Amino acid sequence: MMAAPIGDITGTNLIPNNNAFSIFLSVARKPKKYWLCFRVSLFMMVLSLAACSPSEFESADELQLFLKSPENNLSYHTQHNNMTISLTYKPTDLMVYQELGDSPANYTQLNNLQRKYESYYFFILNFSHTATNSHAAGSFFEKVKKLSYNLHEYVNLTTSTDTIFVGEFAPIRTIPSDRESDIIIVFKRDKSKGHEWVQFNLNEFGLGVGNQQFKFRVDDLEKIPRLKFAIVS
Repeated sequence: MMAAPIGDITGTNLIPNNNAFSIFLSVARKPKKYWLCFRVSLFMMVLSLAACSPSEFESADELQLFLKSPENNLSYHTQHNNMTISLTYKPTDLMVYQELGDSPANYTQLNNLQRKYESYYFFILNFSHTATNSHAAGSFFEKVKKLSYNLHEYVNLTTSTDTIFVGEFAPIRTIPSDRESDIIIVFKRDKSKGHEWVQFNLNEFGLGVGNQQFKFRVDDLEKIPRLKFAIVS
């Protein structure tokens, strides 16, 4: 079952727009002064698009908002009965921030932490439910705990040609509550090189949500703006 993305990545918006093409042809037939106006307008449009995607964020909160914005295609959610599953990509700089916080670091510390994480993809898999009885809450706790300790059985990434298994990175888990749980899932990123997309696959593990798939464009994962860190000499 393909999950509904927070942002649509089906690519339908990439289909050439016939109206836009007609406008281009009409401009092409105009005198040079119209061409100049057209080029200036196009330049301003490019500048405005660039302004929407900064190369660097001043705070982790700003980066988090970027990750969860629908148009950036870095976060998904799907619902099944009283259960919600969310999956959000967590870039290298947020893993570094998790260790440094707002404390300043020198270049050596920062580079070492970035090297520690940059060879991996990190995804935050979140489960939450609205069941009211204690039996359902206890069952939720046990099944999510089972998943977190057996990720290799239920989770992988696929490309058009390869399967990428859960990385041999120290497991990062949170203790599930009665209502909600996060699991940080790690994959080596080298096998994604040269591919257009990776698909995160979550197989049924007893929670009754079925098999879930979440697709990400590799370019979207690789070109996330950086987080600005406080540097000391």
